[in-house]
Amino acid sequence: MNGTRIAYALAAILLVFGILFYSIKTNPPSEKLSDEEAPKTNISSSDQKSLQSQSHTPPPSYFSQYGSSTGSIQKDLEILNKTFNVYWRLLKTPDEIRLDSNASIVKTLTGDNRESFAFIDKESPFINDEGELLDRWGTPIAFHPISVTNIETRSAGPDRKFYTDDDSVKAMRGGQIR
Repeated sequence: MNGTRIAYALAAILLVFGILFYSIKTNPPSEKLSDEEAPKTNISSSDQKSLQSQSHTPPPSYFSQYGSSTGSIQKDLEILNKTFNVYWRLLKTPDEIRLDSNASIVKTLTGDNRESFAFIDKESPFINDEGELLDRWGTPIAFHPISVTNIETRSAGPDRKFYTDDDSVKAMRGGQIR
C-alpha cells in the first residue's frame, strides 16, 4: 500500500515538472517586463522621467553661471550648494557621493555616479588638472563634510589663503542651503 502511494506521488511530481518544462519551452519569458513586473526603484516616476530626459545631456544651465564675471563668490557657492541639492534630490542616495576630497566630489558630480548624470561639465574652466573645483581666483574649493548631507564649502577668497577674513563660506544641511 505504501509503495503504491509513493509511486502515485512520484508520478504526480513528474507530471507537474513535465507541464512546467513544456510551458517554459513553448512560452519563453519576454525580453521586456511590463510596468507591473519591472523591478521597483526608490526614485519616483516623476523623478525617473526627469532623469531620463536629462540622461547624457549637458549639465544644468544654472551651473554655467558658476564663476561668471557678473556674479560673486557668494553666488558661486550658492550654485555649488544647489548642485549638491539637485544631486541628492534626483538620485536620493546621499551616501553614494565620496566626500574624502575635492577631486572625488567633483568626479561624482561630473558623472561618475550610479546614473552617470553629469551635474558639472567636466570641461569647466573651473576644474584644474587634478580634477578639483576652483574658486574664481584659481584656488581649489575646500569641502568640509560634517555629515553625508551637511557640507561646508569654502573659498579662500582673493588672498588665496584659507581661514582669513576674506574667505566665503556656505553650508548646506539636509539638502537645504543655510
